[in-house]
Amino acid sequence: MSTIATTKSMQLLKFGRSSQGKLQLREAQIPQAGPDQIVIKIQASSLNPHDWKYYEALRRIYHLPAPLPALTLGHDLSGTVVSVGAKVKRFRVGDDVFAMSLKTGAFGQYLAVAAGQAAPKPRNLPHAEAASLPMAALTAWQALLLASLQDGERVLVLGGSGGVGSQAIQIAKAKGAHVAAVCSTSNVALVSSLGAEQAFDYKKIDVLESGQQFDVVLDTVGTLTPTSVKKILAPGGRFVSTVPNAAIILATLLSYIPGITLHATRTLIALPIGRHLEEIARLVEDGKVRPVIDREFPLEDIDSAIAYSKTGRTRGKIVLSIR
Repeated sequence: MSTIATTKSMQLLKFGRSSQGKLQLREAQIPQAGPDQIVIKIQASSLNPHDWKYYEALRRIYHLPAPLPALTLGHDLSGTVVSVGAKVKRFRVGDDVFAMSLKTGAFGQYLAVAAGQAAPKPRNLPHAEAASLPMAALTAWQALLLASLQDGERVLVLGGSGGVGSQAIQIAKAKGAHVAAVCSTSNVALVSSLGAEQAFDYKKIDVLESGQQFDVVLDTVGTLTPTSVKKILAPGGRFVSTVPNAAIILATLLSYIPGITLHATRTLIALPIGRHLEEIARLVEDGKVRPVIDREFPLEDIDSAIAYSKTGRTRGKIVLSIR
């Protein structure tokens, strides 16, 4: 008689069951690889604000008197390939990879992901550091692609010490831009070490009143609006926000219409594109981009990790170690 292989996975169960709507580490079946998938034994994941915001929304839904399935969270991961689908050519069993999975489930020991969402792990990084990169670095990479950043242009990054901002500074610098960043007093040294040539301490200086102009303004915290950013955008400048809201989305749509005289406004949600991760990995291996990790928590202590993320004072990323 065959047995079903099981693993541990952090799951949200329906209210009324033993978990009372909290995340709990429970037994789950090890997934099988589909034709275009790889199964990864996860060594580390990382916590993004998206994860706990999704969790908070789910907890409200799980109050409803309806049969709801157990759900897992997490998108970022780094680990080792343990099986590959029949159509997969890029990876083999034993390869170390990192990925941003489109579906949730990275807060566990195993996950099947589409091969196109993964990339070889940077050879010079341990799994914990590699796991901190995917969602944050992909957001930064794709935002700068959306901005059509050119060599020699001036870039301003708001939220320069955060997960996305810390990667955006380094990627923009690697692309030949002149980079400035907005951060708090305690993070001026950090953003400077990442390559920012100028740091605006928001506790002392309002960048909107600085008299300076930039070719690209990347807002990773949701501070600016399409109207307010006009003060600091150079002619032909582009404004990209990673925090979509109604005003940003409307301005984005309007700026695509011929004859509408608006600065180009763009917004995005990161897409799990493996070839972009490969480009990021090359920058890491070349020493042009490095992870920024604030704290590491064991997966079992995810509640503490979420509580710390909610303070809004995270420098870089929070990593979750998985055993």
